[in-house]
Amino acid sequence: ANTHRLTKQIRVVAHMKAEVAVDVASYVDQVDNFAVPGNHGRPNGKNDFADLEDNFDLMAAEWSADLTANTARISWAIHEAWWGKFESSGHAVVSFHGDQWNGPLTRLEELLPKWLANDVFGCKPQIVLTHHRHDMALFRVAGITVSQNGTIDGGSNWYLRAYGKASVPSQTIIVTSQKRP
Repeated sequence: ANTHRLTKQIRVVAHMKAEVAVDVASYVDQVDNFAVPGNHGRPNGKNDFADLEDNFDLMAAEWSADLTANTARISWAIHEAWWGKFESSGHAVVSFHGDQWNGPLTRLEELLPKWLANDVFGCKPQIVLTHHRHDMALFRVAGITVSQNGTIDGGSNWYLRAYGKASVPSQTIIVTSQKRP
């Protein structure tokens, strides 16, 4: 629920995101951050998604953007739809949290072709980023590279109770060039 504990968690996550962005900015020319809403901070239980203004993921991104506002080479694009699209070196990238379906990450092998057939994203992305399932994974679906990001801090107590393990903290940095995504 949206409690005092949750607001503390948002602050911690916002600081972690800002620290990662500042660190990466120390060795690359530009850090572009793209955030999408997820299922964190649901106000009324497991099946209720937070309103956009109460969404944990969006609030943490907004606070991170505020924390890095004076760092010239860091930008933030915070999407309110369930997915966001951006370009990297001329390559279309689509990102979504990944909580849109129940079950394993492999279900994306069924869903992504359907979303493409229905032109959900307005393009065929070359890279799809998803983040919900805590463990890093990299695979291809319908000729598209899919990157499932890990966690910053090893996951949550919920993940530990549900699966008996903490996920290995890992973040993916994708480097693109004009020739290759």
